[in-house]
Amino acid sequence: MKVTKIPPNRLPALAKNGLGSKAPNLERTPEPKRTAMLTAVVRHLEAAVDDALDLFTLLMQVKLISAAKTKTRRCDHQQGSGRLFQDLVLALNGLPRGRGVAGGA
Repeated sequence: MKVTKIPPNRLPALAKNGLGSKAPNLERTPEPKRTAMLTAVVRHLEAAVDDALDLFTLLMQVKLISAAKTKTRRCDHQQGSGRLFQDLVLALNGLPRGRGVAGGA
């Protein structure tokens, strides 16, 4: 049976009917309708799997990009902290003896 013979507006109804039917009921369904129903079910499930894979791809991209941004921020923060520490050491070295943090009163 060619899928083009199934009216496009009937596919969702056939898929819903097929997904809700049990195997014995599908077996008793007359042949052209059974094939149309099973074809509609397969088409529906293919679309659902495609949508799920698209969503999974999007979520993984967001997760990977987010992780990369977080790692970049951490590296920038650590480098910034290192620069701040170096500036602090230079500033403390410029103070007269006895006034530094570690130098006592």
